[in-house]
Amino acid sequence: MAGEIPTRPSIKLFCRVRIPNVEIKATYEDLITGWFEYQAKSTYYTNMISYLFRGEVKSFSELLNRYLAEATSLRNVGPSGAERFYSGFMAGLFIAMQKDFAINSEVESGRGYADMLVIPREEHSKMAVVFEYKVASSKEGLAGKVQEALEQIDQKEYITRVKAWSHIEEIVKVGVAFCGKEAMVEKEVVKIS
Repeated sequence: MAGEIPTRPSIKLFCRVRIPNVEIKATYEDLITGWFEYQAKSTYYTNMISYLFRGEVKSFSELLNRYLAEATSLRNVGPSGAERFYSGFMAGLFIAMQKDFAINSEVESGRGYADMLVIPREEHSKMAVVFEYKVASSKEGLAGKVQEALEQIDQKEYITRVKAWSHIEEIVKVGVAFCGKEAMVEKEVVKIS
């Protein structure tokens, strides 16, 4: 992969944040804040982000599954509101990188709204990531949903907004399928000419 990725993202940010709805606020207050305070000190977080940007999706997936097992409640990941929960959970994982990366959640790109775009702000990295999330009703459905997520990135042309950043040479399309406290992750790499 092109460029160097910061190994330790800054967690001291000064920004204005708005919580979009009551469900996300409850999730944030009950779960994410305390967990991330603990995990931000952990090398597991740094490793997980590094795995993603080195293209080691299997290792990224293993740590993501560990975090899901440790930090989620079946009440949050049940059939009602699961997609919103997972979206907030994933945004929380990447928000600490906002100093060096543009982190866009549910942003219009192409012919739809990408679940998340992670784009380096400077030319230290020439690789961006486009995420699409899907929720499966059973563990057996994870593989189909992760493929559906990757296909949606193509069909809706979510990489369009990323291509506007002139220093980007590579886009990693990442499909994530969730079911309860488990996730399956797959990627495809696109070279920008």
